[in-house]
Amino acid sequence: MKISKALKLKNRLAGEIGRLKTLIQTSNVVKNGVEREHDVVKNIDDLNKTVASLIDVKTAIALGNTGRMATTQAINDNNHKSIFAMAELKGLIEFYKSIPTTHGKVTEGSFMRGDPIEATYDAAIRAKEVEKRVKELQSRIDDLQDSVDAYNASTDLPGIEGITV
Repeated sequence: MKISKALKLKNRLAGEIGRLKTLIQTSNVVKNGVEREHDVVKNIDDLNKTVASLIDVKTAIALGNTGRMATTQAINDNNHKSIFAMAELKGLIEFYKSIPTTHGKVTEGSFMRGDPIEATYDAAIRAKEVEKRVKELQSRIDDLQDSVDAYNASTDLPGIEGITV
């Protein structure tokens, strides 16, 4: 695939990620008795797969822009992928933290009479699950950062040896 097509694919993947995030945020919590319009768990799985694809496409574009062949092995075995992955995973953490997780009985105020109203909500993904996912993502980011740090500490840049301030 040419870089120009890969850039278009990258944009479509980013758009799909935005669409899935919106579906998850708007469908996670419903009042009891209201049918959930979307399968939130499936949407989260689709989101994770789409983010993984976006990381690969960004890595391939970066390799292509440096004149390197973007083979599957090259995509998986370089520092670019770790850097792109960390950025995307940090974005997922922020997204997960933004998902509404209200579950169970909640007392709400009435705007008309001022009387409290009790409503019962159902969350497909609850707060504990969000916390678990955030913790797992942070652990993956920490591992990737260790890998990047090791690469940076062992990689020479001979073209800038004589530059000083």
